[in-house]
This record gives sequence, C-alpha cells and structure tokens, in this order.
Amino acid sequence: MNSRTLLVLSALVAFGGVSASAQTSAFTSVLVGAATTGGGTAQGVITVTPRIGAGAVPSNQALSVSDNLAGMAYVAGNLGMNSGPTSIAFYGLGAATAPASAFTGYGTIIGPPTQVVQFADAVTALTGMAGTFSGLTFVPPALFARANTFFTIHHNINGTDYLAQIVPGAATTAADVKQMNVASGGNNYIALTFATTSVAAGYGANSAYYLRTASNGHTMFGEEIPAAGADSTVAEVDLTSATGSFGVAGFKALTWVPAGSTRFPASQFYYLRDDSATGNTVLGRLNVVAGQRTISDIANLGGVFKTLEYSFDGTGASSAWGTDQLYATGILASGAQSVSFAAIPDHNVGDSFVVTPTASSGLELTVSVISGPATVTPSGGPGQANRIFTVLTTGPGTVKLEARQAGPGFNTNWLNQSFNVVGLAITSGPTPATQTISVGDTATLTIVANGSPAPTTYQWKKNGVSLVNAAGHIAGATGSVLTISNAVLGDTDANYTVTVGNGVNPAVNSTAASLTVNVPVPVITNAPLSAAGTVGTPFSFTITASGTPTSYTAAPLPAGLSIVAATGVISGTPTTVGTTNVLLGATNATGTGNATLVVTVAAAGVAPIITNTPLTAGGTVGTAFGFTITASGLPTSYSASPLPAGLSIVAATGA
Repeated sequence: MNSRTLLVLSALVAFGGVSASAQTSAFTSVLVGAATTGGGTAQGVITVTPRIGAGAVPSNQALSVSDNLAGMAYVAGNLGMNSGPTSIAFYGLGAATAPASAFTGYGTIIGPPTQVVQFADAVTALTGMAGTFSGLTFVPPALFARANTFFTIHHNINGTDYLAQIVPGAATTAADVKQMNVASGGNNYIALTFATTSVAAGYGANSAYYLRTASNGHTMFGEEIPAAGADSTVAEVDLTSATGSFGVAGFKALTWVPAGSTRFPASQFYYLRDDSATGNTVLGRLNVVAGQRTISDIANLGGVFKTLEYSFDGTGASSAWGTDQLYATGILASGAQSVSFAAIPDHNVGDSFVVTPTASSGLELTVSVISGPATVTPSGGPGQANRIFTVLTTGPGTVKLEARQAGPGFNTNWLNQSFNVVGLAITSGPTPATQTISVGDTATLTIVANGSPAPTTYQWKKNGVSLVNAAGHIAGATGSVLTISNAVLGDTDANYTVTVGNGVNPAVNSTAASLTVNVPVPVITNAPLSAAGTVGTPFSFTITASGTPTSYTAAPLPAGLSIVAATGVISGTPTTVGTTNVLLGATNATGTGNATLVVTVAAAGVAPIITNTPLTAGGTVGTAFGFTITASGLPTSYSASPLPAGLSIVAATGA
C-alpha cells in the first residue's frame, strides 16, 4: 500500500452496551495502526476507544459543562491559564449546540500529570464577543505579536463570520482579526485548523484552513491567511463534487497532520462528516494535491462525533494512550457495529490487488463494485473465515467499492471507498477483426480507446512495422481510424495492430486484425462476342479478360477446334458447318467470369455469312462510335451503306 495515503485504516473496534438514555459525549482516541509496533496496534487496524465519558476505558469522569463541543485543539505545553496543565492538554469550546447557541466555555479537557482536569474548573468566559463560535485550532507561531494563541470562527450577530484570536492566560481575551475569506466575504464557516508548513502547491505555511457551506449547499475547503486584508490565491475546493466525493455532504470537523507521523502521510487533512445513508459519522482524508483523488472516506465510526484533532505526543496518564493519533468527541451508538475500509491508492489499468475491509462485529463482509471499471472476486464462498477480495481494474476511470456487513438488521453498516484507475485501455478494435476486399476497394480499421489522461497518439503497424500516411492510399495512420483506399495485393496481411499512447502512461497494444485483398473475379472483355470460320480453313480466337486469369475454358466447341487452357487461345480447322454458342470461362483465385461466344462456321466456296449478334448498335452525337463486321467465309472486303453522317467503314477490315 502507498505510504502517502492513509491506507493503514482497515478495521474498527466498536464499543457499545451503554443505553442511549444514559449516554453522554466521550473524549475518544482514534488509534491508527503503523508499520512499526509503536502504539501496540497491528498494521492496517484502527481502534476507537472512549477515554473520558460514556464507555470510557478505563471508566473515568464525564465531561461536565458541555458534552457537545464546538471545537477542540491540542496543545503540547503550559499556556499559564488558570493553573492549567504544564504539558500536554486539549482545549475546547463548549456549546449546547454548535454554532446555534451562545459560547459557554473555554478550558482544559485533559492533560497529565492529572489525567482529567474538569472542564468546568478552567472555564474562561470570552466577554464582549456577541454571537456564537465554531471550530478551534492552536496557533504556535508568533502571529500578531503573540505566540501560542488560538483561532476560532466567530459567527457575529451581523451575520458575517470572522476569524477570531483567543489569547490564553490569567485574563484570557478574544478579538476578531479579520472577516473570513476577504475576497468574497463569508458566512456559514463550520470548521477550522492551522498548518505551520505548506500543504500543497500554492498553499502557504502558517495559514488557517476551513470548511464552509456554500449557498448551493456544497461544502468548500479553503485557505484563510491570517494577516488582515490578505486573501489566498488558491481557489476553494468543492468537496461535494470533488473526485472521490460521490456527492457527499455533512462535513463538520477538520484537522491537519504535520510531517513526521509514522501513521499518516505528511501534510494532510482529515475530516469528519455525518453520513446520511448510515446515520453515523465517517472519518476521511482530504488531499488537496492537484490531479489526485481529493477525498477518501476511511471508517464508519459507528456513532455521531463532533470534533477532530491530531496529537503527535503521548497522551493520557504516563502517556498510556499512545502517540501519533487522532482524537474525537461524540457519542458511540449503543451496541455499535461499524465498518472500516482502508483508503485505496490509485491503480493502473490491469492491476490486481486485495482489499480487506473489516467489521467491528467480526461478521463477514461482502464487497461489490458500485460503479467504475473493475471487478471483485472473493477468496471463497460465503461464511469462509478470513475472506479476502481481489479487485481487478479493467479500464481507466473512478471505481467505487462498497463493503457491507452481512446478516439481517445491518443494512446501515456499510462504507464506500473509491479510487482512480489511471492509464490506457483499448475497449474495442481494431474492428472489423477480419475483412475481405478486392483490389482497388477501400478498407477501414477502427480503434476505440480511453484513458486518464485521454489517448493522444495512435501508431498503426503492419506485421510490426509502423505505417505512415501515404496520400491516396493509407490515411489516418496516427488517428483512431486507419483507411486503406485503392487497395493493392500487398495490403493483404494477417497482422494489423495499433499502439495507443497518452504521453504519461505506458502505451498499450491492440490485438491484431486481418485484411485480405483479392483480385476481382475476371471479366471477359472480348468485343464483339462473335467469330466466323469456314470449313477446311484454319480458325483462331483468343479470350481476353481482366483480373489476371490463370486458366481459361470454352465449351462446347465446333468440331475441329480446341482451347489452350493456360492462354485462352481457341484454334483449329473447323470440319462442320453450323452455329455454336460457346460458354467461355476465365478463372483466377477469386473466381470465374463467363461470357457466351457465338461461332459461325460456313461451308467452303460459299458467300460469307455475317455473324454479328445482335445486328444493332447505338451511338451519341459527338461521341466516338465503333462497330466491326464479323462474317464466315474469310471475307476479303466489307461494305456498309448508307452510314449515319460522320461515320465511315474500312473496307479491308469491316470496322
């Protein structure tokens, strides 16, 4: 699996058993397995463990003041606030609902050496800030002449959202810094995080990043430069329509993971969103690198969670909770049964790989292709232990897989995962796979290919040798259609192929198509098709035909005559008076062409007999005309009168 993608999440341990009426929010760790043994989890496993509140392990105090946090931020150090902890701590914004009700608190949630510092013990009211608040993020660098402060979203009573700074200390203060998203003005901001390094091309270091709901209902991700009057030069990303989103909505929490993590790729964002299909909160990864899949759902958490934050350091008493993990606050569903599905890296066309989503219940899962060019084959029949699923990509595009928990009553226990298939694929052709034409005809071969990026080159080959365009004969040798016009015998070949490329991925080769070019069936061209002879006088007639015949036939022949099959010459000395209709044949590899020759044999010493059949001819004014008299008896001269104006006869030949 690709280390730059959050692929290690593939299983979720569920916690339940607390009745819904007794549940309150839990402060929960989301531990992600790593390649190392650090943290005590295996590669590819995610463990969700309530630490404070409902279902906490071990049992601990409930969050007081507010179970529904509007924001949470991690701090590794003492902020000198109301005798707060001297090392790792989490701070929160408390509100009955977020952001609809008034801000009610700000303080330490947890931090060693005291495992739980009651939220109420450290409440500091933010005075002079009418309105409500969403999102909370810690800002370690010195911005606005003060290091180690917080940012939050202030929903001001005038209906506009502001980036506000909270300065912690014995007398905590808060003030608006700037209107959110200066260029367009803004409201409906719902989540906030802060990144100390550049997260992608165009995004700067020491910037705030947000989620907001646009007027069309889409969730937008963007950068908020803290300096007053400054605005990001990078366009917002529409998460509702971004690659991998499939139209999802319900985003509500955002956190940033810096470089140095062993479980997460560097400089990535992670989100929470409420999934309308399952009713649960989904954890996912947000990637803002251009040209890559933007969002990837990772785990159906089996409950409803409100906030999300990342901690690199050890947490819990004596760091017992481990390092390098996510934290969330919310409520696990009673008897929660959840599904986790590792994020899948992009693959090439034709790749085969295994996916192993898991269910917290331990029950069997099924995996199916919801959309896109791929197939899924399970390792064995239903009920088989440790069942795995092999995915085969069949073409470029975006594939959506669904992992669903088997058994009745679990219709909402499923999770979708998507990935891109890049590369090239030939989906049809060359077509037709076989065709036969005649010399001088036109043939076309067509290829259909697609890819990501799209195909840009088509190199046709004949017997492995690249073809080039030749005016009047071969056209389109670098396009998706190859045209062979005025075909010649040399075009006959059983191996026409094409190589398709896009300049990015490895080129792909088609299967072979065969083209057979035949000469036409011979056509006998003698005119007129009549001949005359005289008994006792030598006779000769040669069959002429197109199509390069290899043999000739003539039957029945008058007595005394015969044919040379190889040349088509009919010769001999007639012995019998009469008229014979002779069927002529000219044959090549394609077939045989026929015509009828009328042979008239006259008696010796009698006047010639004209043998033309038919004895009619037509012409057009201004167009050349020709007709030749044929007769028995070896005429020595011919005549014809009266002739139409413009015509004359050659007496010696009868033309």
